[in-house]
Amino acid sequence: IQKETEALTEKVGGAVVSIYVMKVKEETEEGVEANPGIPAPEKKGPKTFGSLGSGFIINKSGFVATNHHIVGLAKPGGITVVLQSGVRIPASIVGVDKETDLALLKLDTKALNPKPVLSPINWGNSDLLKRGSVVFAIGNPYGLPDSLTRGIVSFLGRDVVSSYVQSIQHDAAVNKGNS
Repeated sequence: IQKETEALTEKVGGAVVSIYVMKVKEETEEGVEANPGIPAPEKKGPKTFGSLGSGFIINKSGFVATNHHIVGLAKPGGITVVLQSGVRIPASIVGVDKETDLALLKLDTKALNPKPVLSPINWGNSDLLKRGSVVFAIGNPYGLPDSLTRGIVSFLGRDVVSSYVQSIQHDAAVNKGNS
């Protein structure tokens, strides 16, 4: 399995990207929660903070798939995608699906010279998976780029994420920032 793992890492590694996001969230008085019948806590104003996640390039036009929870509160101009080569590219949100926690980004490569080489991922076929199939998670957990974990498929067809998507349950470690 070692040779197959090494080959897979080489094949898909260039499609995996780091996503840095500056977010804005309304901050309320700390330690006070709103309860029915009790006025909401006083707003203190917007708070800016950063977050990190992962995604993958899905085509040579510069579309990137990631998670909504990574980019959902992004401030305008606050998303930067970093390729495996280290090239930093601004990105914008094209669309989101909160229920499945998916987001689609578009890289803005117009101002870059030379244009970066984008290496899209090759899509797999989930219909070929079986319980016990070996699976991998590649991403940037804890800000550590190009990390790889391995596991097996535990169950197919879980309906835990949304009412219309059947999920694949696996035990490959997906740590914070690996989304």
